[in-house]
Amino acid sequence: MKINVSDTAKIAAALGAVNGTASAHTASAADVAAQAVIAEAHLAALGIAKKDRSGAVRDYVSGDAVSNAYSKKNWSGRAATRVRLTRGVSGWFVCAGGRVTVGQAGGWARTLLTPNQYDLALMVFRAGFGVVAAVPVPVAAAAA
Repeated sequence: MKINVSDTAKIAAALGAVNGTASAHTASAADVAAQAVIAEAHLAALGIAKKDRSGAVRDYVSGDAVSNAYSKKNWSGRAATRVRLTRGVSGWFVCAGGRVTVGQAGGWARTLLTPNQYDLALMVFRAGFGVVAAVPVPVAAAAA
């Protein structure tokens, strides 16, 4: 599967096939598009140029956290959607999707970098900081 995130009709059809009748905690085409925007902003914040962004991955599992105040404490049966987005040369694409169960904590999202992107992000990070030289602290002479 490789669907451009701008093709909401195809994404909605693919999510409908994955989610079945579940709808409460599952992802929608709008959620997937929002994750692409978040991932693109994340790569930009890391200082990775657009020409170097191809190959990055955004993993996303839908579903919000549930309050502990409810009397029902067994959250193991909540159906959610897992989506993997991959950054291509021209934008983000849905490459995989599936149905998963989430507990009380709900879903999550994370951005994964290629080794080259990781090195670029570290270079940007290190350029903004320096190392403090170890300076000996003068010790006052003891009075005899």
